[in-house]
Amino acid sequence: MLKKYFVVEKAMLNGGLNKLIAISKLNRLVVVLFVSVSMLYSCDSEKKQKERMKKVQEECTEKTHMDGLHIGFLGYEYDELRGIAIIQKNKRSLSYRAKVKEAITDSLRERRELYWEHKIGLNDTLVLILPTGESHRVCNFKYVTKPTFGMFSKEWTCVLDEMEVDGVVRKGSELILHKEGFKVKSAKSRN
Repeated sequence: MLKKYFVVEKAMLNGGLNKLIAISKLNRLVVVLFVSVSMLYSCDSEKKQKERMKKVQEECTEKTHMDGLHIGFLGYEYDELRGIAIIQKNKRSLSYRAKVKEAITDSLRERRELYWEHKIGLNDTLVLILPTGESHRVCNFKYVTKPTFGMFSKEWTCVLDEMEVDGVVRKGSELILHKEGFKVKSAKSRN
């Protein structure tokens, strides 16, 4: 270390070029040290990641219900959604009413949202009946283990990822219903 100090001081006396060479070598050393420490840290955490993933997978397979369902309606007028009847079928049939907020959350898609907060079994069947008489059958909810990435981390979570809507399997944690014939407006057509 003392030798480098004299080299840097000599560089200061002899001129700027030698000083730049010494600083460049120091920068390389810092980069090499940073990469080495990062690699050692990542190797150590692979075991921890596998343990976390296994734990979350076990929790995911033990899930039997969800606490609610996000429902998005695209292209519907408020009057078409004013009062939605929801029938939950499992061992017995239960009927509920839900109100959608009048506010549009996305003007391009004319999106309205509802969070139906209710305990729903993964094997339950939900039938949504709109005031217009339109109905939708939702069933076969599935949770999966997925990674969640942070700045320097990777965590595992159990998320709702699949459901069957009117006989079609859909990916995602939110139920999205499109009004028949509705097309998303372009930003240019709004002006």
